[in-house]
Amino acid sequence: MKKKETPMKKYERMFHNRFPILAAALVAGLVLQGCGLTLAQKKAVGDFSSATAAVGKTASSELATMRDEVIAMNVSRIQLKGVEQDEPGLDKLEEQFTVEATMTRQRATDALRTYGELLKTLAETDRTEDIKKSTDELLASYQGLPDSYRKMSKEELDAVAKALQAVGGFWVEYEKAKAVKTVVNNSNLQIAHLCKLLQEDFDPGVDGKLSSQFLNTTERLLVDADEVMEKSKNFTERAAATAALQKAKENRLRRDTVVKALSNSIGTVSAANAELVKAVNSKEFTVKDIEALQKNVKILSDAIQVLRR
Repeated sequence: MKKKETPMKKYERMFHNRFPILAAALVAGLVLQGCGLTLAQKKAVGDFSSATAAVGKTASSELATMRDEVIAMNVSRIQLKGVEQDEPGLDKLEEQFTVEATMTRQRATDALRTYGELLKTLAETDRTEDIKKSTDELLASYQGLPDSYRKMSKEELDAVAKALQAVGGFWVEYEKAKAVKTVVNNSNLQIAHLCKLLQEDFDPGVDGKLSSQFLNTTERLLVDADEVMEKSKNFTERAAATAALQKAKENRLRRDTVVKALSNSIGTVSAANAELVKAVNSKEFTVKDIEALQKNVKILSDAIQVLRR
């Protein structure tokens, strides 16, 4: 007759049978944890992502402000001098800042913002719901770009989506590291292209772009307001001219501080992203461009605070 197995013996047998599996899982876990991002890489991703998200968000807001100000300045000019030949009339108050043109640029700034926010989420949290939310926003922003703003192939976008869907479970650090590398490597050309287009749009020195339009409208209002101030003795006209001068000077200050700072910061995002590609693919890297980006964001933040006072 078979001897009945005691509870202790049963436990010992189960432990010995399962020990190789548990040990293998533990070793694999330690190996995979070692394949995650290093502390230096996490810092690089965190610094870059925070700054990039801030630049994208500020650029989107500034585009809307610039459009509103161009319309307001043209209204002020027409109130001062009426509709003049070869000047924007009531049907062209926004000039180049049409709804379509502004929204196109805002889609590009949203892509920068969501790119930064996703990398920040991957670097700082293990919550799968947060990662999924950031993933959905990034993929939607990439897919919403017009053709002229696209540099990412369908295969690259699919690779990003697949890598991000795999994040979670027991191997979360390993999968997050893989996802960060996939997102950064596959987005590199797309981010560089967006930065080039946006940097030009925010550079007042580049003819034909939105910022140069903002500059032209500002200077035109300054000239017209000065002319009314010199010629008119009418109190109402001079009061309107004074208000127009104040608005034009405020927008000249905006151009020289926020708008130019944005152009510089967007250019630095592109350079820092190229540095980030090195950072996530190698254990040895420099963070000079990432630190430069942080300095530019600080300059941008200070400029915005000046205008809010």
